[in-house]
Amino acid sequence: MEKKKKRKMRSNYLKVFALFVIVLCVYPLRTIAQIKTFLHEEKDYGLESPPRVAKIKSYDDLVVVRIVRNDTSKSNAIEHCNYDILFLRMIYPDGTVIEKDIKLEDVQLFNYCSVNIDVDEDHLKYEIIENNKILVIYYNSTDDIKVEGWGMIIDFDGKVFDRTPIGVWGYKDFRRLYKLRVPLIQISLNIKKENGFIIGYKLLESNDFEWKQYKVELDGKLTILTNGKIKLDSRAILERNSLISTVDEGYSFIYKVNDTLPNSALKDLIIAELIGYNKTEIDKVYLYRVNLLDRIPQPISCNIEYVGVGHSCSLPMIYNESNYNLKIGFLSSGAIISLNITHIEFPNNEFRFRSWRLQSLIFGGYMLPEINRANNRLDIYVFAENGTLHDILSSEINLNYAYTMLPNNTLLVARMEYNNTWGFNVIDLPKLTIDNGYYNANIESTFPGINSSISSDITNISIDFYVRVTLSDGKLSIFQIIDQRKILRQTTSGRGCILDNDDKRVIVNILDSTFSKSGGNYSIKIDNNFIKSRTYGEPLLGIRENIWNFTIEDKKHLYTITSSTSGLLRLTVDGTNIIKNSSNVEQNQFFNALLDELADTVQISRGRLSKNSKNQIDPKSNDGRFLININIYESKNPYEKDVNSVIQDINYMMSYHDQSPIENGKLTYLDFTYGFIPAPNYLQEYGPKLLGLLLIIILLVIFYFLANKRERKGHNIVIFKFSLYIFDFVFDTLFIINNANDVKRLYIPSLIFYTVPIGLNMASTFLIMAKENTRNEFLSWFTENSKLASIFTILAGIDIEILSILHSNLAGFGYFQAPFSDSAKTIISWIAFINIFIEDIPQFIIQILFKMRSITYDIIPIIALISSAITLNFSIISRSHQSINYIRNKRSTRRVSILELDDIE
Repeated sequence: MEKKKKRKMRSNYLKVFALFVIVLCVYPLRTIAQIKTFLHEEKDYGLESPPRVAKIKSYDDLVVVRIVRNDTSKSNAIEHCNYDILFLRMIYPDGTVIEKDIKLEDVQLFNYCSVNIDVDEDHLKYEIIENNKILVIYYNSTDDIKVEGWGMIIDFDGKVFDRTPIGVWGYKDFRRLYKLRVPLIQISLNIKKENGFIIGYKLLESNDFEWKQYKVELDGKLTILTNGKIKLDSRAILERNSLISTVDEGYSFIYKVNDTLPNSALKDLIIAELIGYNKTEIDKVYLYRVNLLDRIPQPISCNIEYVGVGHSCSLPMIYNESNYNLKIGFLSSGAIISLNITHIEFPNNEFRFRSWRLQSLIFGGYMLPEINRANNRLDIYVFAENGTLHDILSSEINLNYAYTMLPNNTLLVARMEYNNTWGFNVIDLPKLTIDNGYYNANIESTFPGINSSISSDITNISIDFYVRVTLSDGKLSIFQIIDQRKILRQTTSGRGCILDNDDKRVIVNILDSTFSKSGGNYSIKIDNNFIKSRTYGEPLLGIRENIWNFTIEDKKHLYTITSSTSGLLRLTVDGTNIIKNSSNVEQNQFFNALLDELADTVQISRGRLSKNSKNQIDPKSNDGRFLININIYESKNPYEKDVNSVIQDINYMMSYHDQSPIENGKLTYLDFTYGFIPAPNYLQEYGPKLLGLLLIIILLVIFYFLANKRERKGHNIVIFKFSLYIFDFVFDTLFIINNANDVKRLYIPSLIFYTVPIGLNMASTFLIMAKENTRNEFLSWFTENSKLASIFTILAGIDIEILSILHSNLAGFGYFQAPFSDSAKTIISWIAFINIFIEDIPQFIIQILFKMRSITYDIIPIIALISSAITLNFSIISRSHQSINYIRNKRSTRRVSILELDDIE
């Protein structure tokens, strides 16, 4: 137990010690390589076999190691099987190792097996294609003979996003259960990582080389972009990495053909097949057509040129019993810009071309790794650009010969495993050029400088290059680093920048929202195609995207404490379709993620944002886009952004969405043309109109009191009744025209309960007036007051009770009174009673439902709701009052009749 504790402590110490190497950070200029150790002790799985490092992959700052364990129950002296678990170990920049044991779905057992008993090799391949996305290549057995290659996208927890056949076919060996005859698959990630990757393989049944380009969508689905086929000469010599990405975001397939014309001096060819991104056309370029080779069968090795521009291919030669390297420099267009032959100096002038894979180093020079299988060691030869041997290093290597080069010029070599522990020798290869700490030999200086602290008031940043440059389509991005999270603050295309200092300085203007909340650490990321060499028109970047870090001084801004508010955002068509086709749970997940990103973008705590549960189609959009209601809560912290500042930042970033972080992740589903529309201040926005309405009410009250003073017995309440009916009709009409269609399900009911009562009122009014005109008394009044009668007849379509005003004693003006018969008055009362159920109540319910289902902000629905409520209450009270009077009159009439009978008797 004590030994185990000490071993654990030693492991932790070594992890921390190795951080300075594994984390991709700036370190001092060195000329001598250093070797350190990184060890990790696995948790106890209770398995018989120890863990072995099979492969090492890296992606940005992340190192992902595949561990395998021999399954002795399925292995024998000839065949070897690993446990059918994808053991992945994620090593983060702080030295943390996260162990993930993934049981891959529907991956057949033979993928974990092979007939190579010397190494833990199997048929399973993997590539890290995003920070949390893995491409797994495996085979499915379709029958007793054939196997088919498949690609699967999973995350670090094993969740499967997609799987698809990749077109690779092979065969089983009928004598060996786990032996397959399959093509060698080559995978190359695009230099612009979001563009995806290319898969290539030479067919078993022909000399053709097939390739397919894929892209991984945001939802993890694999999309095949394009594919093609390259016909090869039978004498073509391929390298395991003949398929490479190019700095113009395309790909190139490079191979060598020996002895093409035996009777000519032009015997040997080096050919580059240039494959454009998402293109099917291929341009064939001859990089080399001269016979200088001395029949060495080794393939060529090709690289991106980190010091300089373009690419280079190298291949060994022997001339006069001396070793040489032929280096061909060329652009991604295929144009050759250099052809150099340098003498390669090995110790004792030995021939060291057994495994020629010359690799360009970030800080100049080349590395030639050579595996010494007899001693399980990796010998590393470091050459300067002129071929001078600069350094020789040797490291033990495990039986799987696993090693990889990190983007910071650090070599990881898997050590021999023991017990339950695996690890690396971490080798910092020497810098052969000055890079000023930017991991790019083309950058001279920057503003802000590396790790500098500056004010948030800066209006631009700049990069100075050693050579003249031109602007291109790539982007420069500024990230804020919070708790090891990188939050995008600004992204600007090279085309939107400014050149200065004889075209050697690139100036990037800073958006107002980028440092709107000062304080914190920031980092700069530059895309591969941000700028190009003016001389060659080739991108100069792409070596390491995270160029430098700096700090913004923490200046305290005092904000005004403002009240909480809500506002409207509109989704794009794609965002609307996602919501329409999602369950309630999926919708909640979508909106929670959107608000998380929005809070990061405007730099406020997540708790200050929430979403109303309702969604609504925007009636002003022709394609049915959804509106969503977002609440922004006040903060009582004076150093926290106030509500108004948050709203300004959102709208500002939407105006500059092509540069601001609002054009990333779930925020891309927001309609930037709509912006953020806060809930209106009704008093401020509609103040004059509301004031006018208030004045009308005051005038009506004054008129009522004047009329009441003139004649107290007059039915003066009709002043308010008449005004209310007209007012309610006007706002019901405005609601139908402007708002009813906002909630689609309420539009037809609104129209029905608006038009049917009008039709009933109009028909009843004309019938009543026609019948009443048969009476001489009414006809005489109608003739004398024809204009007034016509106006009231039309207005009665709004509400039939308007007719009752004609027989009301209004302020004692008796000549207004129409001599309606009792039957006409009764019909008017009954129609008014019916209107309560076919107009007043339905419209009030519709207004309530609209309020519950609508999130738009307009004064009309609010006033229409208030008006409907008052009208309904007024009608109910009026009808109740009439009913009471009717019953009371009936009783009085009955009492009078009884008294008259008594008198007769």
